[in-house]
Amino acid sequence: MSSHPTAATRPQREWPLLCADSVVRNILPGAQTQDRRPVVFSRRWAHLPARTPVPTEWRLYVDGEGSVRNEFADVIAKSPVDGDLLWVREAHAFCPKSPLMERWSHTPEEARVLYRADGKVTLSGPHGIWSVKWRPNIHMPRWACRLVKPIVRSFVERIQEISESDAIAEGVRLIELRVGPGAPRLGWTSRQSGEQWTLHATARDAFRFEIWEPLYPGSWERNDWVGGVEWTNPLPGVGAHQ
Repeated sequence: MSSHPTAATRPQREWPLLCADSVVRNILPGAQTQDRRPVVFSRRWAHLPARTPVPTEWRLYVDGEGSVRNEFADVIAKSPVDGDLLWVREAHAFCPKSPLMERWSHTPEEARVLYRADGKVTLSGPHGIWSVKWRPNIHMPRWACRLVKPIVRSFVERIQEISESDAIAEGVRLIELRVGPGAPRLGWTSRQSGEQWTLHATARDAFRFEIWEPLYPGSWERNDWVGGVEWTNPLPGVGAHQ
């Protein structure tokens, strides 16, 4: 059986990760340090029942489009390891660095990067105010990235194995909600400011009902396999806040 590579046994690599605006807003202040996605198994292991231990030959990797996959030992070399980097791909837009520029291209020398997760943006130029045309996260070039996350762990597990601390690392937080003259309520939520809040008794419940099940209906009940990565505090990307 091949051993898992480390940063000491191969050059550092970078792996793109597609993120929704809500995830970006969690990552920016450091509130989220883990991300889970469904695992795509080969047919050889598709029959594994719930709670079957993960075969030691399996390793996680993130492919070129940012989705998480799990394959056999012959692709271990493609796995993210401690010391590799994740870079966030998010919805964005380009505009000229100067309103007087009549011709420009999508290059770091001529383009300014805007990020949809930062909120509504209105631009003005020689011809008046114009609306921003947002580009999907999958089309973000590496130079425009503002969030780079050093990987500390990659893992494969059943979705129901997520712990309270893991759910908090996925962006769930404890809040105090005051409704009416009564005493304030404490509960867990992943909702952000401006959204309707529903408080849950545990961080796991908030993760399940607000994050996981809306994206992957039925996955929790099946206790599907998931793959994930954990990172430390983000580093500024090459194109951060131009």
